[in-house]
Amino acid sequence: MRQPYQLLIIVLLASSFSLMAQNGRLKKANKAYETFRYQDALNGYSKLLGTSAENAFLYNRLAHCYYANSQYLEATKWYSNQYELEGNAMDWESLLRYSQSLQATGNADKAAKIFDYFKLNHDVLGSDLASSEAYLQIISQEAERYQVITTGINTHAADFGGFYKNGIFYFTSSRKRELGSQAKDPWTDQPTTDIYQVPFNTETGVFDQVAKLPMDTNVKLHESSFVTDSTGTVAYFTQSATSKNKKNTYVLKIFRAHLKEGVWTDFEELPFNSNNYSSAHPALSPDGRKLYFVSDRPGTYGHTDIYVSEILADGSFGEPENMGNKINSKGRESFPFISSDNELYFASDGHYGLGGYDVYYMDLSEPEMPYLLNVGQPVNGPHDDFAFSIDVASKKGFFSSDRSGNDNIYQLTEKVCIQDYIKKKIKGFVTDDFKGIPLSGVQVEVIDAEGQVVATTQTDSKGYYELNLDDLGTNYKVKVGVDGFQGAHKYVDAGNKVNHIDFGLEALGLQQFDTSRLASLPGTQDIDLDKVFFERNSSYLTEETKLELTKISQVLKANPKIRIDIKAHADMRGTEMYNDWLTERRAKRIKDYLSANGVNGNRLSYTAMGEKELAQPCPDPSDCNENIHRENRRTVFTISDDWDEELE
Repeated sequence: MRQPYQLLIIVLLASSFSLMAQNGRLKKANKAYETFRYQDALNGYSKLLGTSAENAFLYNRLAHCYYANSQYLEATKWYSNQYELEGNAMDWESLLRYSQSLQATGNADKAAKIFDYFKLNHDVLGSDLASSEAYLQIISQEAERYQVITTGINTHAADFGGFYKNGIFYFTSSRKRELGSQAKDPWTDQPTTDIYQVPFNTETGVFDQVAKLPMDTNVKLHESSFVTDSTGTVAYFTQSATSKNKKNTYVLKIFRAHLKEGVWTDFEELPFNSNNYSSAHPALSPDGRKLYFVSDRPGTYGHTDIYVSEILADGSFGEPENMGNKINSKGRESFPFISSDNELYFASDGHYGLGGYDVYYMDLSEPEMPYLLNVGQPVNGPHDDFAFSIDVASKKGFFSSDRSGNDNIYQLTEKVCIQDYIKKKIKGFVTDDFKGIPLSGVQVEVIDAEGQVVATTQTDSKGYYELNLDDLGTNYKVKVGVDGFQGAHKYVDAGNKVNHIDFGLEALGLQQFDTSRLASLPGTQDIDLDKVFFERNSSYLTEETKLELTKISQVLKANPKIRIDIKAHADMRGTEMYNDWLTERRAKRIKDYLSANGVNGNRLSYTAMGEKELAQPCPDPSDCNENIHRENRRTVFTISDDWDEELE
């Protein structure tokens, strides 16, 4: 009996020692987590898997650690484990981050489901957001707003942030320093960051030689987020504190510097910094009188909020004010940027988007700051996208993303002004539907759901009109009319987009367009038949075109005095020689088809127009949408009623 008793004691002691070891590991991991040393925390929590400490709390901490370092696939795994145990009782922060991680890893349907539950049960993000599914459709559909390319200044290290001023682009990088030692960040276990500068030509989009910013700081920790005033002689930047606070963490602080003899010096720590919380990512208003920044100070809506402080005439600062819950969420707001048009761009993972950090926009010139807009693809995507900036004059800008697996800087060109998506724009052309010519002086009215005319204009000499509307959430009717033509109207769908609406008006006294109207034409006229078209780079007749040509052949056979010259046009996306060749083949195929359907070939002639006489001028084909290109790939019939078979 004694031996089993001794074995029992050994087992109990072993269990006790094991439990003590687990508690020790958990305590050590918790301390690392609470001081933002997420890599150390991950190592500690991972060792507790498969032990009695494995529970929803452990899953939550593992998920948060991976989320903090933008490792969304791993974060999704552990949030999913937590959700299986807790279901909808899961805390709001974990629900939000779970949704964002799902979105970042391509699981949009489940992300939408989790986020909709999150909105239903937590008073956050504002009621003006549509359902998550509809919102995703809105921000995903306008992918042509920006043209995005990679830059040649990226390295294998982290390169991010960016501010352009007076021909110089400033950015942050953890690339290896040429001189001096370089510490590691306990949060990410990566080298600390420095500020770099590089000349940038906005006309050519070309960078010059990258160099470390000449700063007399001698700091081995992080420096980032550099911005200057309009003179280029006063700057603000973020720097890690040189010593830990009572919580054993390095907070971030904002400093002001002055340029003297080509070197940034005379550093001043801003008065609203604290050893208890961080202030970071400074941004200046266009007039230099306001400083925007990010902080996790008490009173935030979430983890980090955007604040603003007045810069007074003597260089002192007013009390920082929170920008409010139209901008700040229960997530993380970071990297604010103010354009020269007083437009705020910032990154957030608390407003619903495409995954991780997304870039958002708000016009600060509007008194009530009514619209918060996700700038959409291709800037935003399923990864972290942040640090957006733009030079309004050149429409060149930059943003950062970890879409390639590492933080890199991307260059963008704004193809369509973002204001077109804030204030709904309606534009288009009005033409004579029969002749295909533009109609000037046409009255264009926009009518709301209550039947009220909310905007009006007239078409110009090219038949073009354009209207801006303030209300994003209403459907409209666009009504057009002019003397001598039958009026028409079309409806506009709600949404943040430009609506291109063209009208072809019928002359009074004529029935709806039909090819039989060819028979009633007097003299010689050009008729643009928009149903006779070709696919791009093709001379083969579509079924729709064959049907239309069959009708024309019947009209010609019934009206023996009509003769036709077929003019085939191309868009501008090929060479001039190629387009001449292509349109000749198209015109000949039409002539051959009509002849095969019983029309005397002597009544038919054709002309290859190539890219001459474009219906819609398009100096740069890449700037024109497919509707414009298709309109240019048209066929025009020049008809006359003087053909006499006996004279042929």
